[in-house]
Amino acid sequence: MQPPHLHGGRSGQRYKTCARPQSIAVLRLLRLVLYAIALVVVTACGRKPPPTAPALWQAIALGTAADFRAVTFVDADRGWIIGGKWDIAGGLIGRTTDRGVSWQFTSGVVRDEAGGKRCPLIDVRFIDALSGVALGSCGAALETIDGGNTWSSDTKPAYQQLFSLQFADAVRGWAIGESGLLATVDGGSSWSVVRDDTSRAIRGRSVQRIGAVLWVAGQHGRLARSAFIAETTS
Repeated sequence: MQPPHLHGGRSGQRYKTCARPQSIAVLRLLRLVLYAIALVVVTACGRKPPPTAPALWQAIALGTAADFRAVTFVDADRGWIIGGKWDIAGGLIGRTTDRGVSWQFTSGVVRDEAGGKRCPLIDVRFIDALSGVALGSCGAALETIDGGNTWSSDTKPAYQQLFSLQFADAVRGWAIGESGLLATVDGGSSWSVVRDDTSRAIRGRSVQRIGAVLWVAGQHGRLARSAFIAETTS
């Protein structure tokens, strides 16, 4: 069979059809584009989706609208959470023994100030599963030796607002407040003011022990470090 011909030009002249180079280049480009699209689709289908928020965090229903300030655990099962609110007299302490699945709460553990001003709890530390100390915003320091079932009557170690608590072991600990650094050498049963002007001037809001050093972070860009053993007043 003869290939098709087109008639044109002068009478009786014949021309063979042929593809233009531009058309071949366009076809090749289109083929590459389609291949790239197919590759993207296949790759996307085989890729696992990123984890969603529920897989990373689990909200725990506590059954209260209190504002919580601190939470601490001594192991995977036993933990405590503390806080308070304007309509909760004497602060609030929660305790769990089942990895946070359920919580038991105790309120009224600190004395509110005259005039009805609430004094929520603001920090808590446990040395072991039984011994712990909690701080109230109005200067109260509470101690437990039975895992938080009961708490000692609150004391006012320096009659100042307290913010943060840190322990080195079962007996030595520190608290930072408006008047500076406080220290205990009996597990929180009694507190003394540390003899130093720096922690007072820094207006500390957080105290942390790292190795043999105490760090105090305060207001207006202030940070200070000190020796691990701090001398206290009588």
